Amino acid sequence: VDIRQAIDMIAAAWWSVKQSTVVRCWQKAGIIPMELTDSDTEAAASEPEVAIEKLWHSVALATRVPNEIHFQDFVTADNDLIIAQEL
Repeated sequence: VDIRQAIDMIAAAWWSVKQSTVVRCWQKAGIIPMELTDSDTEAAASEPEVAIEKLWHSVALATRVPNEIHFQDFVTADNDLIIAQEL
């Protein structure tokens, strides 16, 4: 198996994981509430901003993120971080 074949196998395995499997794993880990239903995941597909806000609230509570930190602040916290030297 070369690197390309390994990457293809990993990608195929990842894309074969069902959304419901990920949701159940996150529920068991306590990241999202157990009462999340299939209708909630369907609603998330139609209203992603609302779903992200609900999920962020659950994650923030579970991981004790301070209330003043919003989702957008969290995901963009390192946007200005220099990770490579300019050529």
